[in-house]
Amino acid sequence: KEMLSLPCGREGLDSMLDRLGVSGWSKLTWRCADCRVPDLRDAFSMTDNILYANSAARQLAELSEEDVIKLKGLIKVLPTGALEDALPLMDHLEEFGMMDCRSPEELAQYTLEDNLSEEEIALLLQHLDCKSYAQAVIQQSGAELTPYGLLYRSDGQPVLRQEQKQSQMERGGMEMV
Repeated sequence: KEMLSLPCGREGLDSMLDRLGVSGWSKLTWRCADCRVPDLRDAFSMTDNILYANSAARQLAELSEEDVIKLKGLIKVLPTGALEDALPLMDHLEEFGMMDCRSPEELAQYTLEDNLSEEEIALLLQHLDCKSYAQAVIQQSGAELTPYGLLYRSDGQPVLRQEQKQSQMERGGMEMV
């Protein structure tokens, strides 16, 4: 059992083959132990091309922290099983924004802050069904609440088209928070 941190240079890949005493990566299997985007661990483990995995790891390493959070949210909303499905999402991160609201209560409070005083918000939140209110706000805006925050499209369009939502529901992939 050997550990190889990706991304690495060609020398690192060659050195690993030498340490293992094998002539090529096709004779090996690997498992991703840690990933900047945890939901991609299985996708990295399932790929059979170490050069592709290394390139993908390099792309992830170059992302800003803000973009990593957006990517984590996108992958929660659009679960992907393969790197080939997940990596193209990185080319569209500028189309999305992320608000630091991780629960219906946080979202309800955030949306009310622009119009009400702190005292009014506190009073209203005691009587408001935050979950229903947050779901209405999410539905109206086309956003998606993820464990990483509220994911929305910068152009105001829904994050998921209706057919994508239906497909997610049928597969049981959508997770309501």
